[in-house]
Amino acid sequence: MSLLALLAAAFAGAALAAPLRTQTIVLAMGPDESGAMSIGASTFGDVIALDPSKLRLLARPFAPGTSGGSQLGIVASIGAAQESVPSGPRGYFLTHPLPYSVQHFSIPVELSGPPGPPGIYDVWPDAAAGFATARDGTPIPLADRSGFSAAYPEQISWPDESGNDRVLEALRKKLVGRSVYGYGGIAISCRPQSTTFYAASTPVRIRSIERERGKVMWLGTGSAASAPLVIGLGFIAYDPVSINVDQPDPTRYPPLGSNGGVGGATKMCPAFELADWQIDTTLSLRPPPSGIATPQTPLRIGMSRDDLVWARGYPNEVGTRAVLRAESIWHYGAAMSQFTVTLVEGRIASFTTPSNM
Repeated sequence: MSLLALLAAAFAGAALAAPLRTQTIVLAMGPDESGAMSIGASTFGDVIALDPSKLRLLARPFAPGTSGGSQLGIVASIGAAQESVPSGPRGYFLTHPLPYSVQHFSIPVELSGPPGPPGIYDVWPDAAAGFATARDGTPIPLADRSGFSAAYPEQISWPDESGNDRVLEALRKKLVGRSVYGYGGIAISCRPQSTTFYAASTPVRIRSIERERGKVMWLGTGSAASAPLVIGLGFIAYDPVSINVDQPDPTRYPPLGSNGGVGGATKMCPAFELADWQIDTTLSLRPPPSGIATPQTPLRIGMSRDDLVWARGYPNEVGTRAVLRAESIWHYGAAMSQFTVTLVEGRIASFTTPSNM
């Protein structure tokens, strides 16, 4: 999910939750295409001014299904606010005397690193009183965090690069020179060409694996994790790994399709990028069982969790293999294509149908 999309979703959620006459400001954060991190701020109402010195970033260890641990502060360098979209004309919404000026600001931010050991953290921006003020000096409060932004903080992942990056060396020893198979399929990209999608039964040989140090980017989850276009729930990854591969022979392994105009890995080609912990939820050294290795394989009551993984991939959720396999409900898709699968004792007990089907 891009920062603009995240802001739009948070802005819509806050607008629905707040009284129409109460102006608030919504915050969200994320990287742009260049990898620069920023905090986005949006408001609907009177024209405002911002004081970024009042901003701070809070975090907690990522723990799906819980409120997480205690709040932690993140050391960050926060720059000046720049209005990214000029305020619109003033007017009224229906019969309510609320100016409909909309302002969007971008505030550059550099994080010093995780607030604790490497891993995945829930991270969200917060601000002290006086961060936003209207033209007459009236303070503009933050949108209520008990709603959208509390339920959906941004997840940020930092890899363990200790011991001269022993994790990277272990990945190289395990995977380089071998063929892998993608759970639910695999996507291979190369700028400026399109991204090509292959079935889970397609073997893909890995040439090399490199750490992209200093890079921060949005990454997807589930079977789309290897695709550069984030579909469904995504997260922010620092220093991902770029996995350089051989393009499969199209005569032996015809692709399922491609996305024209979608960018891909920038350093090596063809390749895809993942966070370290995604390797185990995206790639397998063993081929799938016959008969279930396409996205068109229908789900059925009694299907095993492993067969589900090969047919649809791991869910569109943030989490390591161990965390995801401990869940009894898996969430797939996004927006109108969302559906859930309930598992009991390792087998499908029920599933919903996407509303666009």
